[in-house]
Amino acid sequence: MDVAIIEEHLPVQTDPNHSPGLHVSQIVRDIALMLGKLEPREEGFLQGRYELGYVWEGVLQRAFADHQRDLLHHPGEFELDGIVGSPDAIEVGTGKGYITVEEYKATWYSMKTKKIEGMWLWLTQIKAYCKMVDTRLAILRVLWINGDYTWKSQVPQYRAYHLVFTQDEIGTNWDMLVKHAKLRGWL
Repeated sequence: MDVAIIEEHLPVQTDPNHSPGLHVSQIVRDIALMLGKLEPREEGFLQGRYELGYVWEGVLQRAFADHQRDLLHHPGEFELDGIVGSPDAIEVGTGKGYITVEEYKATWYSMKTKKIEGMWLWLTQIKAYCKMVDTRLAILRVLWINGDYTWKSQVPQYRAYHLVFTQDEIGTNWDMLVKHAKLRGWL
């Protein structure tokens, strides 16, 4: 038998509506690198993680397709103050009078040691999307790939978190992103 590795990436589709321009994620990553909240990594190292994240988004889209009719997956891009953002999903709450941002994450962090309140990159991104669609509500759906890293539970675990931000948290976050983009000459 002859075995050869085929060099290919997962055939996952990123958001086809992702336009050129200044995106929330670009600003958040840049600030995180400057603050030491993110280590610079080569793109090849991150490619597999990005691909798994896109697969996770696809799994959730299919899982919720028949159950949550008010959920718009990949609702397209929103623009505010020259910055573009594209949440994973938006629940429009038809007839209920509210909008909820949904964001999906797959992570190798330990759910035992990493608390949602400390996930700066995720929360900064989600608050930006909340600002863009004028809501304080969000749902974060996380696949903790290695669970809590105990030997008995190193299996993926899923958790959903309901987040309610204050207007001040959202406004301060947005002001930080805009100010940083201006300082970098992006706006």
